[in-house]
Amino acid sequence: AELILASKQASPFTIGIAAGWGMGKSSLLLQLERQLSATDEIATAWFNAWTAEGEDALEALIKSVLLNLDENTLRHALRRVSKGRTLLAAVRITLIVIFGVFGLSRVVDEIWHYLNVNTQGRAEIRHEISTMIADWQSSMKRTAKGKLLAVFVDDLDRCSSPSILAICEGIKLYLDVPGLIFLIACDQSVLVDATNKASRLSDSVTALEYLEKIIQVTYHKPAP
Repeated sequence: AELILASKQASPFTIGIAAGWGMGKSSLLLQLERQLSATDEIATAWFNAWTAEGEDALEALIKSVLLNLDENTLRHALRRVSKGRTLLAAVRITLIVIFGVFGLSRVVDEIWHYLNVNTQGRAEIRHEISTMIADWQSSMKRTAKGKLLAVFVDDLDRCSSPSILAICEGIKLYLDVPGLIFLIACDQSVLVDATNKASRLSDSVTALEYLEKIIQVTYHKPAP
């Protein structure tokens, strides 16, 4: 917790909590969440990777992050990403944004829809997400530098190899923006195995070298 608070200006970054199954990774994440939530500098969010198994893991991860932003930020983002819409779509967006006839989950669904349809690649999606996080930070007046969002990712090592890689690459390719910190609880050997099975590595790159691009700091939890 002290490392995270002292490294606020270095965001984005990812911390890995490495240990085998049943060794208390989730308990440690919960302790960290309580300690960080007690400060005025960091907001926290929770993403259980196992619950996204069988779905679009990348979509579930990004939506879980966006749902922790404030209502005004999300509605402004929806207006921005939905430019050039048809008349029928414009009416629907007006109902969602101005009259608030749907909840925030519907707003996030619409934002993701337009990001998928209207952008040309991951750089554009990351730019939009970065803009949303910056808007959210600027709306928070508790600290001079704005708040950070710490996202706790649990049970990643219970997922299939494709879901593990989708979540890891989502963190690096789409959510690697200032204001976000990720804490991932996982069995590192499972991540290495999933990376090897994906066959996305060149002959000169090992699975550990690949994962070091995603997880900058790893804490190996000792056996109880």
